[in-house]
Amino acid sequence: MQRRHLISGVLSGIAAFFATSVKAQTSPVNPVDAGDRKEGAFLASPFEVANVDALRKLVPNSKRMTVLLQGYWQAGDGGGGLLQWMPGSTNDDDGVFVFRPMENSARGRWERSAEIVDVKWAGAKSDGYSDDSSAIQNAASVALRRGLPLYFPAGTYLLARKGKIQVLLEDMESSLRIYGAGPTTTLRLGSGVCSSDFVCMFSVRSKKGVNIEFSDLTIDMNEAENKLLGGSSSLEHCHAIQILPKSINGFDSVIISNLFFSNLIADGVNVGGSTVECVNRISVDGLYGGERKRSRSDIAITCSYTKLNLINCITHNIEVEVNVDKGRVATPSFTTISNVSVSEADFITDARGEHWLTMSNANVLAFFNMNGYVANISNSNFLVSSLVRISDYSHASSVFFVGCQFRTNNDYKDDYLFFFGKKENGPKIVSFVSCQFDISASLAKGIIVDRNSGTGPEDYLIIRDCNFSAKDVEIFINANGRNIIIVGNDFIGVPKNKNSIVISNENSNSAYDSYIEIKENKFLSAGQVAISPCNSASSRVIYFLGKNYVRDPALMFYLREEKFTNIDFHSPMEIFVDEPPTSGFTISGTRYLYKNPASLGKLGVVAGLTGDVSKKKKIFNEMPISY
Repeated sequence: MQRRHLISGVLSGIAAFFATSVKAQTSPVNPVDAGDRKEGAFLASPFEVANVDALRKLVPNSKRMTVLLQGYWQAGDGGGGLLQWMPGSTNDDDGVFVFRPMENSARGRWERSAEIVDVKWAGAKSDGYSDDSSAIQNAASVALRRGLPLYFPAGTYLLARKGKIQVLLEDMESSLRIYGAGPTTTLRLGSGVCSSDFVCMFSVRSKKGVNIEFSDLTIDMNEAENKLLGGSSSLEHCHAIQILPKSINGFDSVIISNLFFSNLIADGVNVGGSTVECVNRISVDGLYGGERKRSRSDIAITCSYTKLNLINCITHNIEVEVNVDKGRVATPSFTTISNVSVSEADFITDARGEHWLTMSNANVLAFFNMNGYVANISNSNFLVSSLVRISDYSHASSVFFVGCQFRTNNDYKDDYLFFFGKKENGPKIVSFVSCQFDISASLAKGIIVDRNSGTGPEDYLIIRDCNFSAKDVEIFINANGRNIIIVGNDFIGVPKNKNSIVISNENSNSAYDSYIEIKENKFLSAGQVAISPCNSASSRVIYFLGKNYVRDPALMFYLREEKFTNIDFHSPMEIFVDEPPTSGFTISGTRYLYKNPASLGKLGVVAGLTGDVSKKKKIFNEMPISY
């Protein structure tokens, strides 16, 4: 009995010794160990071999012999592990899981059992100067065939095949996860590799609806040593990661997590294709872009998608531009952006259908462009150094800003900040609620410029409970057409003799009445609201001018132009006009105070208003409330 215990203890000690050796030589991801330490694996003859060459020369002396491979090239290089002799196997030698002995050309293979594919098992050295591209390509192909994740241990991997895609996975028929050990795993492009366009580090392609994931990697595209050869666009497709769906259901999901980019040549991640290709779901959680010079985007998406999530990213440029073949209605899409800091962002679609975008807790540092989405943007900060445009595409879109802050740099060069639509059926609803505008630049045309000439009964510009401050802005709200609601805003930061609000009402093509409500706002001085009337014979402009507040209780509203038709004013509010109204001009619910009535000529009756007035007249109601 004691003898059996002694033998058992010796065998257990041997097993523990080899288990410790394997764990020290394999990757830090423990599924390797769990896969190798199968029941009985240590009970056969435990031989050690130094490298793969020695393994292939080894002649087995047992039907179930187990060997400890100490390394791929040399002991301790991370490419080792336990392998077992499979006497009846005729599997192809893949250089990772299966090795064919030199002395046996028929049957019998050395085989590895594991739940991942470690690139070092294929011979990757990760020393930063040896070309690992062939080893990584082989490991990726093996991982794809076996349906196993591809793992990069910590180290620097050089990919240096000149003029070629470094890792190409064509016509993927199974899903694949490619991941590393985080910032300590670096994949670096070699010098002079991008001798032509379309030389990517990774290019994965599928039409089978599979899944692809890249995570926990640092990718250095070595832009300084891969110069442009034929002009500014000659290397515009040298992406770090290219993902190409090759059918309407090319990929079911694309997952990007904790990727770190530096020295990009073109895009970091490019998910794209032609106008009929589609990815169902795209998830980006943790994307970090380094300093860039010529690169286009840290992530660019040019194919249709159903769901896109962008969270926890610090990037330079996000580009989403979805184009769909004429006549094809795209699947409705949902885009969510949260906890993102980005210098420039483009979200553009001309895909017909319904497309929603939700953004919260974001910081935009330079440029924001959005077309074709119904967008809800909240609690986000915009430091704008270029124009912000939102939709002039020919399909419906709306945008709602809530609790956002907008600032400009002193070097801001455009004439306006926000620009909405020119075409019919432009943005249906544009809304700013509880937003802060701190404008240090000079804007000749306005902070918010609304040029939606296709006014319909559902078209609204809503500005409510916002605060405006500026040094040199001619016009704050420059609106044309549509229904306009401006309520509860603070224009105290508007300099004197500047226009807080200009309403043109040039909706002459509209068959619908326009409703304009301006009330409960705070103004600094007189003359801050200018209104031009509608000249349409088929529609009316209805003004509801409620109580507003002004520090200087003088004339505040100025009705410009000489001809007024089809205008209704519902007060109380003071009004100043250059010329008398001709027809269709009504004022209700107001007590009028006339200045210098003796100098006014006789006008007669205009919509119930009587008295001696001259052609040049001033009409006042109760003065606005001072504070």
